[in-house]
Amino acid sequence: MMVMKFDHAPVPTLLDDWGKKAEQYAHELTVFRSDQCPYIDDAAKTVLNAAKKLGLESRVVELKTCDEVRNLSPSPYGVFSIVYNGRLLSSYYLLEKELLKRLEEFKRSHYER
Repeated sequence: MMVMKFDHAPVPTLLDDWGKKAEQYAHELTVFRSDQCPYIDDAAKTVLNAAKKLGLESRVVELKTCDEVRNLSPSPYGVFSIVYNGRLLSSYYLLEKELLKRLEEFKRSHYER
């Protein structure tokens, strides 16, 4: 990503503690969402349904303000993210079949650590 500095303004910076934010949600499946896109409702429901099928605890974190996105989002894509066991699973909409596959892979890799 490139940034452009204007005149005497400070150099723009980007947040970089995404992994630390994800680690705070180490014991459940967490969906981070905002109302920026009309497909987010369906995406969040898909994640919650998949979690239920696998018997996983899940929750949704609503990101309503710019500050909430900066402080809570585990990804620079603040519209939608999925965190499982403290690791970013996806920052975009997944169909249930792909989501179930990824969750199973994440579960295996978590227990192999």
